[in-house]
Amino acid sequence: MLTGALEAPGSELLGKDAACWRACPAKGVELSCDLCPVGQRDGILDFTVPGATIANVAIAAQRGWSTSSAPPAFGIG
Repeated sequence: MLTGALEAPGSELLGKDAACWRACPAKGVELSCDLCPVGQRDGILDFTVPGATIANVAIAAQRGWSTSSAPPAFGIG
């Protein structure tokens, strides 16, 4: 289940539905630039740039979430 979706600070996609850049039905999850308030989860899958990955892993560790990091597979902006 998708509980949160992130985009870079300043992106014109912030606040839009996470499915806005795909030909998918809306998910009811707004794109945010802040991982902290995204919601309860078991883990995160990170497709971001190295600097963002480091910050996201630190937040995940503080909250006891598992993490998986992968190189960016695609860009949306």
